[in-house]
Formats: sequence, structure tokens, C-alpha cells
Amino acid sequence: MVLNHKFRLDYCRLWQSLLKADMKGIEKYSRRLGAGDLYPLFACVLTARSWASVNTGISETPVTHTENMNSIRGRGSVSCHLYLCRVRLTGEKMQLKSVS
Repeated sequence: MVLNHKFRLDYCRLWQSLLKADMKGIEKYSRRLGAGDLYPLFACVLTARSWASVNTGISETPVTHTENMNSIRGRGSVSCHLYLCRVRLTGEKMQLKSVS
């Protein structure tokens, strides 16, 4: 699987926005990557952080005990990356699905 240049740049810019708490950038680049109106959820899943931490800037906010206990780091983040790649490559619409 090869990701195109625009996708890679948008993904990098999204992470820059997440680190700086640039909410307009988070929304803009999440939408470009296919998250649509679910961009807040996408940002939380991607970073495995709470929306409050995303709003403050994940580089400025220590991981809370609750975030650590409820973390989906590792497997969850990888799943999110793979899902996003599938959405971009197939043109599939991103959907919110419950996970049990």
C-alpha cells in the first residue's frame, strides 16, 4: 500500500495541529483525511487522549490517570491508522462503529 503525497502531508499537518491545539487545523486536516463530522472522535482515537487534552494541546498536557487507564494505545491507534488508509484508498465513507 502506498499513500499519496497529499495524504501524507495532510496527516503530518494534522499531527502538527494536534500538538499545538490548532483546532481549525485539526478540523481541516481530519476532514481532508475522511473523518467528516466525526473529526473530534477521530482526533481522540488517533491520539488516545481525551477531547480536553486535544483542545489544550497533547504536547502541553500530561497523560491523566483516566486517559492512561482507558487508553487504546498500541493496537487501537494502529487500527485507526489502518482504517483511515482503507477509507482513503477505497473511497469508503468513514462511519462511527461501536467496539466491544
